[in-house]
Amino acid sequence: MTLSRNASPKADSPLARSHAPLAFALLAALPLTACGPTEQATSEGASAPWSTRSQSTTTAAGAPSMHLDTDASRDPVLARPAPRDTQRIAAVAADPQTLRTQAIEVVRTASGSSSALLRAHAIEALGSTPKEFDSIVGRGLVDENRGVRFVAAMSIAKAKRRELVHLVEPLLTDDSLSVRAAALAALATCGRRPDLTPLAAMVRADDPEVRANAYLALGVIGPELGGASAIPMVRESVGQGLPLADTARVKVIELQAAECLVRLGRSEEIEPIRAALFAPPEQAEVTALACQIIGRLKDGRSRPMLERLVEADGTSARPNEIRLIALEALARLGVDPTRIVPVASSFLASRQSSQRAQAAMAIGASGDPSSLGFVAPLLEDPDPIVRVAAAAAILEATSTAR
Repeated sequence: MTLSRNASPKADSPLARSHAPLAFALLAALPLTACGPTEQATSEGASAPWSTRSQSTTTAAGAPSMHLDTDASRDPVLARPAPRDTQRIAAVAADPQTLRTQAIEVVRTASGSSSALLRAHAIEALGSTPKEFDSIVGRGLVDENRGVRFVAAMSIAKAKRRELVHLVEPLLTDDSLSVRAAALAALATCGRRPDLTPLAAMVRADDPEVRANAYLALGVIGPELGGASAIPMVRESVGQGLPLADTARVKVIELQAAECLVRLGRSEEIEPIRAALFAPPEQAEVTALACQIIGRLKDGRSRPMLERLVEADGTSARPNEIRLIALEALARLGVDPTRIVPVASSFLASRQSSQRAQAAMAIGASGDPSSLGFVAPLLEDPDPIVRVAAAAAILEATSTAR
């Protein structure tokens, strides 16, 4: 689930809802990196060519950390800091299992939504709860929307659910090449030995969706299972083809290629990702994705840069959506929850649903179940995306505590 001034991607974009001006990364707090579902959840609720490859701004290891400002009131879009109901917080801390049960019910309800985006987010949210995950992911594999099928197959790949891999095999002949890529990843990580040759053509495809999702699949497969042989092809594909893709989309795909290469063992490819943290303000979706990747890769040397994104003020200040997604990345790098939760909780009452969702995800990423009292009210938020984001945050934090 992801940040605010984002433009939404095409239904078949590689990052579901990710090619929006800035909401792609923050739209729904669950990072839906896939061919995007066509339905959009509602609240019940030309810059010059730029490449990350030559613009690394690596900060020296050991650089002093910056203080994370907890004053979110400087932004007029905030309604008010979230009220601190100490009684409710204490009650949640004493009984996190009950809250977890409520979160699971929210996600299960979303899995049957008419919105493909919500169905996909529901599958991702249950990734840390095998019993519940197994009960809904099968439906996702046969969903009418290819974005949901992609997410379902990739979720099985990441969770290495060998008991379910037989359900993935029919997707090797799916109409969508992206879904086929996800199926190959699932089969490879679940102990099968699929022929990975089709991925070679996918990483050179001129279709942005297919190429980006092939990168994602190879990154999940990893070097030990055969992905390393694709390194030369991935490198050669960067900067080639994609004649009809706009500049912003190309930049996003370059970052996905870099993440793939890092996962395949080429750690030097982290440099263009670090550089993208400081992409021009009009390319906020690039910065947002870079933050997410840094968090997923747990690149500790990027911590000072992420802190700068959170703390910068005046003319250097970034949108709150960027600040929040950088904050979530810091949480994933292991920054103390006492430095994450006060900042994130001040956005839980934002008028913008994307900010409420992302704030919840940042708190969930902190792994501090004692802070979930701040998030619990969002299980009843009027926006279904926020409800699922809150549920996902609760499930992540309580799983970490186990």
